[in-house]
Amino acid sequence: MKKFFRRYKKENISRSRFNIEWIGLSLVLIAILFAIFYFQKKAEVVAYREKIQTSEMSVVMLQEGLIESKMDGVVNDLEYVATMCSFSRLLNSKDDLEHKIYKDEFQEELKRFIKVHSQYDQIRYIDIDGKERVRVNFDGNKIDIVDESRLQDKSNRYYFKDSIKLEKNQVYQSVLDLNVENGEIEYPEKPMIRFAKTVYDENENRMGIVIINYNAKVMLKSFEDMSKGSAGKSFLLNTGGYSLAGDSDDKFDFMYHKNSEKSLKNIYAPLWGKIIAISPSDGIVQRYGRNGLMTFTEVNRSPNIILNERWFILTGITKEEDKLCTKDSIFKIILLEYLDQKMYFIACIILSYFIILSYTLYRKNIKNISDMATYDKLTGAYSRSRGFEIVKMDMEFAVKNKREYSVCFIDLNDLKKVNDKYGHEMGDLYLKDSVNMIKSRLNYRENIVRMGGDEFLVGVFKSKEEIDFGWKCLIEDAKSYNEKSEYPFEISLSHGVASIDEKEVKTLDDMINIADKRMYVEKRAMKEGIRRSEGRGW
Repeated sequence: MKKFFRRYKKENISRSRFNIEWIGLSLVLIAILFAIFYFQKKAEVVAYREKIQTSEMSVVMLQEGLIESKMDGVVNDLEYVATMCSFSRLLNSKDDLEHKIYKDEFQEELKRFIKVHSQYDQIRYIDIDGKERVRVNFDGNKIDIVDESRLQDKSNRYYFKDSIKLEKNQVYQSVLDLNVENGEIEYPEKPMIRFAKTVYDENENRMGIVIINYNAKVMLKSFEDMSKGSAGKSFLLNTGGYSLAGDSDDKFDFMYHKNSEKSLKNIYAPLWGKIIAISPSDGIVQRYGRNGLMTFTEVNRSPNIILNERWFILTGITKEEDKLCTKDSIFKIILLEYLDQKMYFIACIILSYFIILSYTLYRKNIKNISDMATYDKLTGAYSRSRGFEIVKMDMEFAVKNKREYSVCFIDLNDLKKVNDKYGHEMGDLYLKDSVNMIKSRLNYRENIVRMGGDEFLVGVFKSKEEIDFGWKCLIEDAKSYNEKSEYPFEISLSHGVASIDEKEVKTLDDMINIADKRMYVEKRAMKEGIRRSEGRGW
């Protein structure tokens, strides 16, 4: 290394050449190491992602299948109850005696049925006026046939109002919430869904509804057991985005807090917007986001079921749980892992950083030199050499395309006096403010060139008449500046204009010389106190 630097010093190798060799060697080393690492890891990452995606899809599919099968089972049982022979006879009974006999038969049949189907908390027959006529309760141990005195009027309950309007082949399904008794949530908690169907007598007269209260506790427990197959967290959500089951401490929070904000809709609106926009026909949707892998679907139900709410299944693997399950590209993931490797990787990166920094500083210096050749450092106008090139190109373009083109030669009056009287700092300010004022009247195709000292050249695609109008506006700008300025000097400008359509103009030099002479004529007239009718000078 010492020998190399001695050679560097002896042969006076340029800094730029040294930097390029340094960068090239470092980047080749980093590229080789990264290529080996990348191709080794890419196959592993792809295989892992595919495995996770398939696993999450399977979890959601199983959970959806569980809910659909349970709901279909309840609907089938509801159909069975609605078509029981004893119930049919009850609906078609002719007198009170028949009614009592068939009611007893129906209640006994329901008792046997609910004993076998312990997931049902209640089975009821409510007449067309909303009054309970038959009710069988089951608390998990005891079956209770409710006597006449304890039957209630349900005509004002939402599930009765919604279900009594159903067509013959339709089934009503209520929201999934916690059972409430006497205005209080029942403990232990009973997650409840009500299924109802209208019933008719033999003459097709609507007689009321048969309704089953389904205790969803076992179904939700099975749902959560299936969640263990997810690498992240799994949720069953209702239409409001509230958790009904899964990896959440806030299940049924909306039942306890009327104005609860603990819903996905409020906590993470962007994700909820994507979930609520899907339909059962979309199947299972899987998306990588910044926060991780999200897999979700809407639970599909029979078209004959009239739903009071939609259900969504969501599994999510966050970035904290698994960094591979994010929207980040494989390249980025592997690169980040690459950066965490052995010290020689880090050494290469640090070395490259300083190399690039050095190279950037070099380029910056080159740019500064280029800018110095292109622009006047003080005013920001084009330099004389570069400005001549641009104005010449514009003039050639105007001639070729038969466009109007003119140059305006501008002199800043009394700049020397300002420098002598107030110092060069004020003189520089005079220059900068004057040029900025001129620039404010130019468009993107019009250029200003500093010819030297206090003289400037402006090239514009305009006629002399248009320039005269613009000059009047510029004079007004100068007056306004002088009235408001706190500086001791006043901006005063002289100008001369020449156009390519004048007979004397053959070249750019001709046009500039003519404009220069006209500017001096105006400048001399201003010094002699002559004001031109066009308002030039003051």
